[in-house]
Amino acid sequence: MGKQLVRVNTFKIKDTMHSKDLTSINTKIHGEKGNSKCINKSIERSSHKNGRIKGILKSNQDSKIMKESFEDTIHLENLTTIDTKIHRVEMPSYKGGRVKGILKSSHRQTAADNQDSKVLKDDDDGQNDHETKSMGSSPSTHPVQGKKQHIILQNNDAQSDYENRRIRSLQSTQSLRIGRNKKAVAPYDDRKGIPGYKDIPSSKGDTKGNRKKKWLVLRVIILIVFGSSFGAVFYFIGRDRHNIQKAMVEIRSLIVSKLPESADVLAEETSPQYKALMLVAEKRIEDPEFYTDKRSIRQYGLMTIFESLMYESDSFASSNECNWNGVSCDDENIELVLQNEVLIGTLPPEIALLPLVRLDISKNDQIFGSIPTEIGLLSQIQVLVLEENNLSGSIPSEIGLLDNLETLSLQWNEVEGFICSEIGLLNLVKSIKINNNRISGTIPSEIGLLSHVEDIEISSNLIMGSIPSEIGQLNKMRKLSLSNNYQITGSIPSEVGRLSQVENLSLYSNKLSESIPSEIGLLKKMKELHLNWNKISGSIPTEIGLLNQINYLSLRRNIIEGSIPSEIGLLNQLSNLDLSRNKLSGSIPLEIAFLDDITELKVHGNIKLFGSIPNDICKIEAIIKADQNKVDCECCVCC
Repeated sequence: MGKQLVRVNTFKIKDTMHSKDLTSINTKIHGEKGNSKCINKSIERSSHKNGRIKGILKSNQDSKIMKESFEDTIHLENLTTIDTKIHRVEMPSYKGGRVKGILKSSHRQTAADNQDSKVLKDDDDGQNDHETKSMGSSPSTHPVQGKKQHIILQNNDAQSDYENRRIRSLQSTQSLRIGRNKKAVAPYDDRKGIPGYKDIPSSKGDTKGNRKKKWLVLRVIILIVFGSSFGAVFYFIGRDRHNIQKAMVEIRSLIVSKLPESADVLAEETSPQYKALMLVAEKRIEDPEFYTDKRSIRQYGLMTIFESLMYESDSFASSNECNWNGVSCDDENIELVLQNEVLIGTLPPEIALLPLVRLDISKNDQIFGSIPTEIGLLSQIQVLVLEENNLSGSIPSEIGLLDNLETLSLQWNEVEGFICSEIGLLNLVKSIKINNNRISGTIPSEIGLLSHVEDIEISSNLIMGSIPSEIGQLNKMRKLSLSNNYQITGSIPSEVGRLSQVENLSLYSNKLSESIPSEIGLLKKMKELHLNWNKISGSIPTEIGLLNQINYLSLRRNIIEGSIPSEIGLLNQLSNLDLSRNKLSGSIPLEIAFLDDITELKVHGNIKLFGSIPNDICKIEAIIKADQNKVDCECCVCC
């Protein structure tokens, strides 16, 4: 028997088998797994559209013809391989019935052989050659552009089992030799001279094959290295994420135990509280020993304030919060001062988590919202300054819980509501400034309990009612300002004479009535007395001459009657005297010439006032306004 020449051609195929001349395939198709029965079937292509196969599946088993129409996706879910005598299709994956694999042929096909594909044998074989013919024109006659030719073969001649096994054996042997050797060697020496024969690929082809293998190995190595690296990275990221989550849970439990109402907002990933929690948790896992529960709570409270007010600083990178901008602290106390920082936002309730002794967030006109009720938990706070912002709402009654508070400043905001009676519980408070807001209601009598208060400013609000007599109990008062409320009525209580330390009493622009109490003369340290723009009547008490330290006295725009008391000449430190627009009568006392420091004297608008202004006053170049048609004055300015 002659030697058979075998050459292996390997082609990649997909379900769109780019062969326009494909007509039919005779094959043994393995069916479902576990079914060893082989069925000879013929797939005939009746049409070809965009490379997809559409045809009829026939079976001649047991002389029984079966026809099944199919289109592209052959519904054999467990189909794995297709074995034929001439070629082998391996399908490593099956998706939607599409075939993807390798086509290997043991038959040599050349570009010159356009009609038939033959398996050649030696002449001394004594047998006729077996021809493998295509049912149509050869695939080689219509190559696909940009693609290699796809050889689809059909063997209609019967071959012996021996020849089939031999062909497959030779195919396997040749595949191994070509795949493993750098230079392919044909298994037979008499391979030359055969018509249509082409030499087995030279070393150049083998080098290309080996290069592909090397690239494959290199890819595997790269994948392993990068896979290991990424795996390590993802491992550490996953571990850090787990640790962060664990730290967040720990800190969250501490926060909720101190501030239960914060539980819901901590679950919102967009909230300032959640962001602050994550930042602190990340720092905590880096140095668990340094970030104790106490420090974690402190930093969480501060970071929540910063996040809520959109405050950023490079100093936050420091692990010690005492080095942050605006923060001064030690192990026990914190002072937070953020003045004029162009902050925007609201004050969070988490300020209650901080051991604050001073909180000064002022002169940021974009801070809005109400004062959180949790402010009452700042048991150590001594200075609370929230002035010149855009705060609204009412003053929380919890403010009365601040036993150590000494300074309260909420001036120049949009605070509304009433002055709560709990303000009287601020035993140590020295200064209360709530002026220039929209506070209404009356002044609570509990204000008389502020035994240490020195400065009360409630001006420019909507306060109404009378001045409580309990105000006389504030024997340390230095300044009392109730001006520009327009609705304060009643008289000036005589108890005001008990304010022995008062230096500035400002009650202008209200609706005060009745006369000035004579007890006013007891205010020996009085420097400024503003009673203008009221409805005060009666006469000027002579006791006013006892105010020997006063430098500003204004009774303008009232309905005061009577004469100017001569005792006014005793006010030797008086620089500004305004008695204009009243109903004063009589002559101007000559003692007015004793006012050596006077810079401004106004007596105009009193239609019944007459007399003359001493020339000595003109010598000091004071601004004097009087009705010149009734008052003789060489240096007066007519109003």
